[in-house]
Amino acid sequence: MQMSTGNSVVHTYYRDKDQLEYQLQNFKNRTSLFKDQFSKGNASLLLTGVKIEDVGRYKCYISTVRGNEESFVNLKTEAPVAKVIIYEEANQIICSSEGIYPQPKLSWSTIPPSNTPLNVTTTVQQTEHQLYSIHSSLVLEDDPDVTYSCTVRTQRNNMTSTYRKPGTSPRVKNTIRWKVVVGLIVMALLAAVGYCIWKKR
Repeated sequence: MQMSTGNSVVHTYYRDKDQLEYQLQNFKNRTSLFKDQFSKGNASLLLTGVKIEDVGRYKCYISTVRGNEESFVNLKTEAPVAKVIIYEEANQIICSSEGIYPQPKLSWSTIPPSNTPLNVTTTVQQTEHQLYSIHSSLVLEDDPDVTYSCTVRTQRNNMTSTYRKPGTSPRVKNTIRWKVVVGLIVMALLAAVGYCIWKKR
């Protein structure tokens, strides 16, 4: 029995033992067979420590006294979005995530919705292990009462982080507004009293 991908040997077994002389180095100490299941027709291969680099089409070739047989398996892997980091830096909001596969997409939104297109710059990089990292920066709007949301997604999952620029809370703003109103009323009353006094003279 032999399992291979392309022209590379993943695992070979014959004469009642593993024959790993030509095994690709990348699969060393990661493959094993269920030998106690051979009598039941189970020639499955166990591959541990699966990595993005393992993605591909595998061929299993079996030769017995009954004849030869081959089958194919398509191996797919993924690394979902696990964390989205968002923070403010130099009048920009930075959003980033890493260790993702396949290639992710990133989108921004605001509450309330922005009336103008958001000024966004996004870059995607791939590591030597084929995992993706994504980084995006957004220029802050002048209005402090905006909540920014950054969403990173793949075909399988997505994750969102939000950011609100620190500013005056609604309660403080209401207090300030009432102080202004009261101040105007007091000024109006003083002006009226002053006018009455002046008129009596």
